[in-house]
Amino acid sequence: PIPMELAAIERFCAERRLRFTALRRRVFTWLWQSPKPLKPYELLERLGGAAHPPTIYRTLDFLKQHRLIHHLPSLGAYLCCRHPQKHAVCCVLLCPQCQAARECCDAELAAQLQGLAQAERVELQPMVVEVQALCTACQKP
Repeated sequence: PIPMELAAIERFCAERRLRFTALRRRVFTWLWQSPKPLKPYELLERLGGAAHPPTIYRTLDFLKQHRLIHHLPSLGAYLCCRHPQKHAVCCVLLCPQCQAARECCDAELAAQLQGLAQAERVELQPMVVEVQALCTACQKP
């Protein structure tokens, strides 16, 4: 059975006439199920030689372009977005020890950043704010 959230993503793609191909669905599902962001070569390994690097990068580019996933530059890895196109600013809490990541968007933070951008007369682009935050498991001595 398809998790309800994944079914919502599929509806999101269908409504926008986006081709959610088998490979895109597979990569998105792996990112959805992973407790930590995944790197492109980790995804390639899971495919077991069924794709080459350019294919996985094109797949990730498509998913990122439509804001279905986030790129985390500090890790060179990707994390699924659980609410595509809902926010222009997404916040990700990232444990520096185990790399566990949690999407944690905040409307007030987004509004403050939008206010700063307006004050500077610049246009805020969709972004991911990475916040280093030691997870509960890594806090234990």
